[in-house]
Amino acid sequence: MVSKWTREAPTGSAAVRKAARAAVEFQLKIDCEAILLAAPLTTIADQTLQGELGWIEAGLEACAELKVDRPIFATIALSEAVLQLPALKNALIHSFSNTVATRSELSGAYIVLEQSDPGAYFWTGKDPLMSLLVLVDDLHRGAKKRVVVNYVGTFGFVAKAVGAEIWSSGYYLMQRRFSLKGQSGRAHPRYHSLALAGDIGLSKDLPSLQRAGLAEKLMTPTDADAVLRAALKKGKTPEDVAEWRYAQSNCAAAQKHYLEIAWLC
Repeated sequence: MVSKWTREAPTGSAAVRKAARAAVEFQLKIDCEAILLAAPLTTIADQTLQGELGWIEAGLEACAELKVDRPIFATIALSEAVLQLPALKNALIHSFSNTVATRSELSGAYIVLEQSDPGAYFWTGKDPLMSLLVLVDDLHRGAKKRVVVNYVGTFGFVAKAVGAEIWSSGYYLMQRRFSLKGQSGRAHPRYHSLALAGDIGLSKDLPSLQRAGLAEKLMTPTDADAVLRAALKKGKTPEDVAEWRYAQSNCAAAQKHYLEIAWLC
């Protein structure tokens, strides 16, 4: 599949129909419980969405021809570049939600946001994140549609609070955010705190919080961090706990801890 990837979305109507159908057929073959319609990444804020709407139409045609009998979700893939306007004034957001709302064949939308900063674990941009929440609210509360969100890390928990049915994330950087500029590399362990909605550094930050008497308040108890919490209570540091020592690729316990928190959310 990778060797055949052109790295560009098809543009001709025949090519779009072929690709849209292939995406549906593949998901049926592996017996997905729902179908995500293929769609290109939206990168220009003032475009008419003619291309994106064409993909949705082609996908729905394929589903009708293949007699799909499971939920169908339109993919809404947005670049951060088109999310820099105030969310309530961003016509693009409402164009997408209106499109999904008016198609009875669609059960909802699968939302993916592309992040321009390839090295950031967390988004701090107000407008892109507010755009996500407005879009989720429009679809869930306004249109009574189902919403699935991916690649926003544990901010997915916030999206769930406003109506997202499913949100997805992983521990590693490339699983938390989607970036066209992202590159793989070796990771170091990071301690995730639900109270902070972010990570605490293990080499310096967590020991500092322990000395200040704040570690217990800010740490999120899980099975994976039990040995770390016990060690800190005894006056030890993460360096004294082998599975939590700040070292390259020593991420098994930190990953399990993050995923336990995501599961609880």
